[in-house]
Amino acid sequence: MAFARGIAAQKANKPQEAIAAYREALRLQPKLLPAHLNLAMLLLAARQPAQALPHLQSAWRLDAKNPAAAFQLAQTLWQLRRPREALEPLRAAVRLAPKNPQGHAALAQLHAALNQPQDALREWTRTAQLLPRDAGAAFAAGSLAAQTGKLPEAEKWLRRAVQLEKRDARGPLFLGRVLARRGKTADAEQVLKEGVRRFPNVPELNTLLSDVRWARGDKAGAVTALRDIARRVPASAGKGVPAGRLHLAWGRLLGLSGRWKEAAAVLSRAAALLPRDADVRAMGGEARLRSGDRAGALAEWRRALQLDPKRHGLRLELARNLAAMGQSSKADTEFARYLAAQPRDARAWAEHAALQERRGQPQRALASWQRAATLLPNNPLPYLQSARLLRRLGRNDTALTRFRAVLKIAPDDPNALLGAAQLEDKAKQPARALLHWRALVAARPEYDAGYDSLLRAAAAAKQLPAAALFLQGQLAKNPDRPAAYAAILRAFERDGKAEAGRSIVKQMMARHPKTRAPRLALDAFDLERARRQPQSERKAKPRPAPKPAATLSPKPITPDAPASSPDATAPPPKPAPSAPNETPPAAAPLPGGG
Repeated sequence: MAFARGIAAQKANKPQEAIAAYREALRLQPKLLPAHLNLAMLLLAARQPAQALPHLQSAWRLDAKNPAAAFQLAQTLWQLRRPREALEPLRAAVRLAPKNPQGHAALAQLHAALNQPQDALREWTRTAQLLPRDAGAAFAAGSLAAQTGKLPEAEKWLRRAVQLEKRDARGPLFLGRVLARRGKTADAEQVLKEGVRRFPNVPELNTLLSDVRWARGDKAGAVTALRDIARRVPASAGKGVPAGRLHLAWGRLLGLSGRWKEAAAVLSRAAALLPRDADVRAMGGEARLRSGDRAGALAEWRRALQLDPKRHGLRLELARNLAAMGQSSKADTEFARYLAAQPRDARAWAEHAALQERRGQPQRALASWQRAATLLPNNPLPYLQSARLLRRLGRNDTALTRFRAVLKIAPDDPNALLGAAQLEDKAKQPARALLHWRALVAARPEYDAGYDSLLRAAAAAKQLPAAALFLQGQLAKNPDRPAAYAAILRAFERDGKAEAGRSIVKQMMARHPKTRAPRLALDAFDLERARRQPQSERKAKPRPAPKPAATLSPKPITPDAPASSPDATAPPPKPAPSAPNETPPAAAPLPGGG
């Protein structure tokens, strides 16, 4: 009787009386399934899902094969934010009614809420198969397939969605993305062009169309797509943010196309729309710099740094350009700020050192090079530059230590060898200097001044014959070194053994008969000696040479070539190559910089 009263009250639209009657019926018959279901539906209609839940659970226990009870229980649990508990009854509902698309769609949504995309895709695919004319199901299946990387499947479903629903801009947008990811850029462009035609005010369609055209090599078309939408979006919409972002993208693309003046103008408009955006200012500065307006670029970068002081890379660019413009004091300040934030950037320390030296501050430059050396212990350049500055400041002992540190890293570095050799000479250490001169001549045989310095150190160290023997070995590799022969002749003359020097050079002439360098050096040496000879000695007649004694089997003797005058047909000697760079460029690039 109570159950009948409940049905009557429910039909008469008297929910409270019906609820009371169903409760009375369940008190009398706790396993009355229709009473549980009807009461649960009334409570749900009254927005009391928590009270409806136990009755739905009872109904499912009483009839586990009832798909409606299972489905409603799952929906209620989801409504109460208990999705994991809803999974079992909803799966049961789908299993009991496999051809019910609503069950598959609900299960797909539940899997998506539980971050189970593969399961969600399976259920959306089944829903789209059961509802072949449903654009929403096809779109859901296609977008989820794209999300999970199943692009061919995504393309199939999204094409169906676009065919079924012409009023939704998401269809061509998502399909265009999938086609672009699959490399079908021509198809993607056609889909997106049609999308832009039907939805001209959807920025995402134009921006994606721009990307696709850029990928196809159509830079002008890519710029046009962004230009069109940027001009169409009103500056008043969204406080100017959408239009500003579009102008930013448009300006970036103009820059990538090399159209820097146009880019600067467009980015200036973007900055007006987005006055607090440091990205716009930074990019606008680059565009101005590339278009020749360095002063404008610096102003934009300063504004960007005011908005975002942590843009350390931008501050470094500002410092470099200030230095290039000759504003060394301001550049010094910006370098100091950058290095305070990025103290491990060895390249920046090197650039700062070069700037300090140009400003006439060698002590500060030295400190910066020393910081670079601590950051790059295996790079010779910071030590080399430190040595050069120490030598300039008169601190030769410390400079020599630095040169030696370079040679531990790079034993053949010509600048370090030259500096160490010169300082060893100055310190009256000829034996040590000789080692460096030998290494320098071996590493840089084209450095003509090294030969004379080598032999001077050898003479001071009482090792002149050994040094001459070393040079003969070097000249065997490349005998065309006039400066080497001239240095040998001068060194032995200074040592009072001019004829010994001449003998060495003659030996080299005999060993290398096709090389003119030793002959030229010997002729020049003899001519110079003749000019220095006193007038009385030059007029004296030479003694006749004694006749050779007869032998049983005389051997032919090849007379020496005349040494009285240089060969008139010989070309003048080649100019001596320059010395190794005693002052390396202070801003040379440092590997391993920040």
